[in-house]
Amino acid sequence: MKEVKTVGVVGFGVMGAAIGLNAATAGYRVVFKEMNDELVKKMYDKWVVSALKKRVDQGKMTQEQMDGVTSKITGTSRYEGLADCDLVIEAAVENMDLKIQIFGDLSRTCRPDAILVSNTSTFLIEKLMEKVANPARTAGSTTSSRPT
Repeated sequence: MKEVKTVGVVGFGVMGAAIGLNAATAGYRVVFKEMNDELVKKMYDKWVVSALKKRVDQGKMTQEQMDGVTSKITGTSRYEGLADCDLVIEAAVENMDLKIQIFGDLSRTCRPDAILVSNTSTFLIEKLMEKVANPARTAGSTTSSRPT
């Protein structure tokens, strides 16, 4: 079984940030990807620093715990920044063409043994992963209705 040490998250909005924070809190190194450097900084400040600072202020976490979590999370605006990830979770907006493009880029950039997962709530995983080399390394679930 493959050991996961580093988790990548593509799209660091509400869902992606929750995934990233949970992974970092569980001890994983997290690298999130956003569209540009400005968004990387903005999302890190909003979803990591501000969110955790609020937990510290409420007494739900110590400053030391916050520092431990924040030290595990970094951001990038380039797919190459995800190259060393063992697992990459796509949490981008629900746009099929965008998601297909993301998985094509991930397939070209990530290691051949990296596990690629979608967090879609709409689209068939097989369709999203059509540009991924070695589809056996992909996973995801969808709540959309499938023809019977």
